[in-house]
Amino acid sequence: MATFEKKENYIIHYRNLQQAIKNGLIVEKVHRVIQFNQSDWLAKYIKLNTQMRKKAKNDFEKDFFKLMNNAVFGKTMQSKRKEMKMELVSCEKRLQKLINKSTFKYCTNYNEDLNTVALENKIIKFDKPIYIGFAVLDISKTKMEDEPEDEWSELDYEVDDRGRRWSKLDKEFMRKLLCYTTK
Repeated sequence: MATFEKKENYIIHYRNLQQAIKNGLIVEKVHRVIQFNQSDWLAKYIKLNTQMRKKAKNDFEKDFFKLMNNAVFGKTMQSKRKEMKMELVSCEKRLQKLINKSTFKYCTNYNEDLNTVALENKIIKFDKPIYIGFAVLDISKTKMEDEPEDEWSELDYEVDDRGRRWSKLDKEFMRKLLCYTTK
């Protein structure tokens, strides 16, 4: 929990909650509790890709094995509420029919004969395991807080001119963040 602001209906993994309570958090009310079985069923796959990435001989291989891990995690965090149905339309009649629908979001015109129509999904099918992504994020926050700094020494830190320590992962994240915010 990165802020001191009041948290209401905050969803949190039990390990993260235990850590927060240990560090002084006061729980006023528990709204709901969900019980589930946990295991490290993905650990072998993640470790294999990490080993393969370390053995990689070029940037393509490094990026490929990084993507193999990130894609799995990304799919577990994918928001089904934000998905839209896209349709390429070349017929004026079909275009008007889609625009008249209550689920119409927007239309992009490419030329006089081709348009893309975005429609909201009427029925949202929750078929992605978002609880996995949630658990991974919360447990990783807990581990980073719990483990001593020497456990993270393999991340190859650099110290900047202000004395701040940055790992290569931090630098890559900040570079991407700055890229998105300046556009």
